[in-house]
Amino acid sequence: MEGELERIRSEFVKGVSEPVIKGLLDDLWQQNVFSSEEKDSVMEGQRIRADRARCLIDMVMGKGERASQAMIDSMKKRDKHLCSTLGLMSSLAGVGSAAVQCQHKIKSNLQKKFRETPICTDVTEVTSVDVLLDKPDQGQPAYLCLHLDNHTPCGSQ
Repeated sequence: MEGELERIRSEFVKGVSEPVIKGLLDDLWQQNVFSSEEKDSVMEGQRIRADRARCLIDMVMGKGERASQAMIDSMKKRDKHLCSTLGLMSSLAGVGSAAVQCQHKIKSNLQKKFRETPICTDVTEVTSVDVLLDKPDQGQPAYLCLHLDNHTPCGSQ
């Protein structure tokens, strides 16, 4: 999992929010991954959100496999959208470019279908496709989240 954090580091730094950083710090402190001093050093030693995120992920990577897994598990609970974007959801983790290719193919096909649908001819772009397949082996449903871009609402003149 330490390799997973290295792989996602730059996108994590760009995309993680301040509330998620604080939540991750609390979770890691509760799991005895961080001491109170380490937790405080991330928040008090860094003023800019991106610097806090960078400091957090670097400290966790330095603590090894157990710490890295604890952070990933906490991220999955706190920000599923970010984890999906980073390719950390359980069914997509480790498949890297195959998942990205699949999402691009889905995105392209959906965009074409929406343009061909009479009531939604104004859809100009499918801006993103998120496939959330968290724990499908436990009978939980898979989710497909579409973000559509259009200049006028579907069906309006």
